[in-house]
This record gives sequence, C-alpha cells and structure tokens, in this order.
Amino acid sequence: MPFRSHLPDVQLSEKSLSEFVFHQIKDLGDKIALVDNSIGGKSLTFKQVYDQSRNCAGYLHKAGLGKGDVVGLCSLSSLKFPVAMLGILACGGVVTPCNPAYSEGEILQQFQISKPKMVFVHEDCLNAMKEVQRKTDSLEKMFIIGESNEFTTMSEMIGDEYSEDFPKHIAINADKDVAILPYSSGTTGLPKSVMLSHRNLTSSFLIFRDRVQHETSDISYSDRPMYHAGGFWELIRSLSMGQKLVLEKEFDTKTMLRAIEKYKITGLMTVPSILIQLVNDDTIANYDVTSLKLVACGGAALSQDILKKIAQKFDVIIRPAYGMTECPCIAFHFGEDSLFDGVRNICPNTKVKIIDLLTGKELSENETGEILAQGPQVMKGYMGNPDATARTITKDGWMHTGDIGYVDHGGILYIIDRIKEVIKYKSFQVSPAELESVILKHPKVEDVGVIGISDTYAGELPKAFVVKKVDNLTKDDVDAFVKGELADYKQLRGGIEFIKKIPKSATGKIQRIELKKMAGTK
Repeated sequence: MPFRSHLPDVQLSEKSLSEFVFHQIKDLGDKIALVDNSIGGKSLTFKQVYDQSRNCAGYLHKAGLGKGDVVGLCSLSSLKFPVAMLGILACGGVVTPCNPAYSEGEILQQFQISKPKMVFVHEDCLNAMKEVQRKTDSLEKMFIIGESNEFTTMSEMIGDEYSEDFPKHIAINADKDVAILPYSSGTTGLPKSVMLSHRNLTSSFLIFRDRVQHETSDISYSDRPMYHAGGFWELIRSLSMGQKLVLEKEFDTKTMLRAIEKYKITGLMTVPSILIQLVNDDTIANYDVTSLKLVACGGAALSQDILKKIAQKFDVIIRPAYGMTECPCIAFHFGEDSLFDGVRNICPNTKVKIIDLLTGKELSENETGEILAQGPQVMKGYMGNPDATARTITKDGWMHTGDIGYVDHGGILYIIDRIKEVIKYKSFQVSPAELESVILKHPKVEDVGVIGISDTYAGELPKAFVVKKVDNLTKDDVDAFVKGELADYKQLRGGIEFIKKIPKSATGKIQRIELKKMAGTK
C-alpha cells in the first residue's frame, strides 16, 4: 500500500503560474522583493516586479509571442530573470532556462529539443547564441539582458508604454499546458527537457507554503542559479510567499556570511557542498549571523555529523528536503525541530511507494527498494522523448525516482543510495552518456566509460576511463578536449585513466560497477 503524508492535503490552484504569482504580489506595493547582492544591493519592489513583468509580456505579445511558443532564457541570476520569465508565461509562452556557461554545442542540443522561437540572452554569451541562431531554424528573435547596439535590450521592453499590450485573454489549462522546460539528465542517458506544467509548479509552491510556518518578514538568500530547477523554484517560492529574496551569482563563504549579516537573512535553502564549506570555515565567529533561523538542504546526501555541526554553529533548525527536477517537492521536514536523519514528511497531496529492484513488487515499511512518487507535482514527461517518459512514468502515474530508500513505521522517508547513473557534482547533474559521447569525438579515443567517484566536498566527481586508439594520446589531450566542449561543472575533476578495454555486458551496456571497482570506490 502506498505511503501518504501525515499532513492533510492542501487546496490546489487552477491559475496559470504567472496568474498565481501576480495574484500573490499585486498588492504588496513598495515592499522589497528582490535584492541583487552581486551588483551592490540593487533591488526591485514587488510593484516593480509586477509592472515590469506585465510590460515585458505586453512587448512580447506585440512582437508575436503566442500560446505554446517556447522562449529560451540564458542568463545567470539577476533582477531581469524573473521579469523575463513571468513576461513569457503571461503570454502563454513556455520558458526553457539555459545555462549561460554552456558551449555553443550544448545550447544547440537543448534548443534542438525545445525549439525556442525567441531567446533572452545575457550580453556575455551573445556570440555563442548568434552561432546557435545560425544553426537552428526555430530561433527568430533575440533580446539582450544587458547592453547592445544590435538587438533590443530588456530595458527597452519593460517601459509603461507596453502595459496596454498585456495579453488579457490567454486561456491556460493549468494541468495540461507546459510552463517551464528545465534541462535534466533524468535517471539515465543524455540530457532531456522536462515538461513542467503550470499545475506542477503551483502545486509544489502551495504544498510547501501552506505547511511551513513562515512570516512575510522572513528574508531568504539564494546563490543557486535561476536556470537550475532549485533556483527558479526558490525564486517563485519567495515571490508567492511575499518574502524578500537576496540573490548572488556565485557561492563564496565570505560573501554569504557578509550577506547574512548585512540583510539579516533568516533562511537558507542550499546544497551539501556549501554546508561542508561553511562547516570548515573558521571565520563564522567574525560575522553576526544571529538572524538566521533555518537551513533547508537538498540535492544530495549529507552526513548527520555535518548537519549537526551546522545546527550548532548557526543555532538554526535543519530541514532536509527531497525532490528532483521532474518532481520538485516529494518530501520535506516540516517540523519545528531539527532533523539530521531521513526526510521526515512525505509532502501533502503526494504518495510514495517502495518497490523491489528486481521484481518491481511493492514493499512494506522498513523494506528497501526504489522510491516511486505520485502527485500533482510530477512532470508531464520529457519533451520529444516518449520512450524516456514511458521508462520514467508508469501508465498509472507513478514516477521512478531512481533513488533507493525506505519508509519507517513512523512515516519518515530515508534515501540511502541511488540506482541512476547520473553524477551529482555539487547540485548539478552530469550525464555520463553525454561526457562519453563528447570524448568519443576525439580522433585518438577508441572507447570510454565515465563514472562518478565520491568526493567529500562536491558529492561526486566525473572520472573517465579511456581506451586509446593511438599510443600518443595523453590525459592532457582528453582533458583539454572536454574543456573545449562542455561547461565547467561537467569537467573530469575525478581524473582520466587509460585502460585496455571498457567492461560491458552481453547487451553492450557499460558495466559501471566494474569501473567503480577499478577506481576503488566499490
């Protein structure tokens, strides 16, 4: 029998995501909504977010953006990001967030799936985007976040002269229509575009908001990039709860500690690699961090010892969280005391079941197997990839997480391992298949297998086992080749090792367990 939350279900919304957010913020006026700490604390009020987003929607509507059209959003976190995102959604458009550190080839691969009609791109990655536009048929228009003499900038799109062009009669089916297409490696294989509907996202926020004690005076801090599911989820969560969110483009312990002191931050939603750095930082005593009340952590497993040290150092409540791009909120510790083991509550409106890894048989309390989830927040599927969707979501709506765990007799969910091959470097997903496909392009490489090796700070580091085609291939050759093809977080920080043959099964699948044994991790 499936496990359910001990908490009552929450009332869900039929509104589109933009309507939902606009409804929450329209009467909050001159209260500060967003602060960009990376540019000296420049801020936007809730009224400015509301007005600028709607003006942006007016411009886009006039420019020909219609319901179902996809728009790329390629930028680091900034005050312009939520304005563009809400503007696109208000037109009935679909947002596909894109990492601005991606190479031209990586952007092209994503856009070949999502086929955006328009794109917002930060001025720093304009040249790569020009090449992408040249190689794709779908991309018609580019708008610049920053300065440009060649293209329309966002600053030109958010003036009050476009308020009358705001689209007022876009019919959105919250359950069926897609809102955001984040990029994910899923449980296996090459990266895919995750179809998150308006209902998927509003449900996640309501499930969280309505069961967590909070004040509108609470202030959160986020250095998670907005193109990442955790980043845009935190953005919309803070807006919908009427709270101030302080943004930072990149993590640095001193920067975070100074921000906590300066802005009186009350809450952090972060990832294990950051908590490990904070635990090892001996300068915390030099900062006033007494405003901090809670730390929520997800994205990868973290030892009880680290969590207890964070709770002690900062005198905060520790709240473990469990979710994934494909299902943003599965379990969360909603209590008012710290939890260092397990994830406590399955979310309201959500069911979880545990199945045997070999037989698929449903298991009982305290029996370990794969975690499956069902609820209104489960994605619609992977865009243009029905086979991967069918492997991930069953016909009766259960989503395979690829994670191994169990539920105890008290209803606490424990995540103890994972089946999926995807490597988690910090909070980012790295696909071994993608790395392998890139390395195999090198003319001197015969074969390759990639695994993740454990790392105390980052969680896992990608490591490549390479079979040479010619003897003069060096590790530096392979490393330089990957650096020229892929983003920084996908680099082979776990090392490169040359071997005679990649171990494979009778069906040709790489036996990663054998590679892990070679690496000394199993």
